Amino acid sequence: MDYSHETLKLAEMIAETCTSCKRCMKDCLFLQHYCDDPKELFQRFLSEEGLEPIVPYSCMLCGRCTVVCPLQLELGAAFLSIRRDLIKDGLPLKQLKSVELHQKLSTSKLFTAVNDGERK
Repeated sequence: MDYSHETLKLAEMIAETCTSCKRCMKDCLFLQHYCDDPKELFQRFLSEEGLEPIVPYSCMLCGRCTVVCPLQLELGAAFLSIRRDLIKDGLPLKQLKSVELHQKLSTSKLFTAVNDGERK
């Protein structure tokens, strides 16, 4: 997988800057489940050339981690960037197939990410 410059830059910044204080982990079941601390998770991402797709898609992108982080590290932005890169090669998770189908079939302009020009 070729990750974008933005994704790698965000991951490197977190891997190099995080002090492993674990404040972000206190209320985050996602982080508690997938890592010992964010520094370790992003070091693993950089050394192994990625994570299992379920990892970035498990983050709720709520931003709580950034609010409690003394360095204001934006983990959610990094996970979103990883998601953007993963989706370029097609659906990284079979669970996303229903979302794709919903987007193609949706008639609501409020709840669809598909532009009218993209509908088939």
